[in-house]
Amino acid sequence: MTLEHPEKRVVVNSGKHFFKSVLYFIIGMILLIGLRNNLDNPTNNFSLPEFVFDISTVFTLILFLSGFVLLLISAYSFAKGITDLFKSL
Repeated sequence: MTLEHPEKRVVVNSGKHFFKSVLYFIIGMILLIGLRNNLDNPTNNFSLPEFVFDISTVFTLILFLSGFVLLLISAYSFAKGITDLFKSL
């Protein structure tokens, strides 16, 4: 079979979607789990000024939300890969 064969193209595209799904899932989980401790226990051991701590909290929330968005993109890529495989059958 050559790469131009329709079934093989569908499998390659589905594989790309599954790879993106796994990659986004891993990155999203790292952001969600790794930053959860900062949100649960916001300790300020460095005696930084208060405005620096507020900027750090905002930055942590932005990273946390981006991790959640990456998980949503991961679910979409996974669903897209499955629907492409089902359409090819």
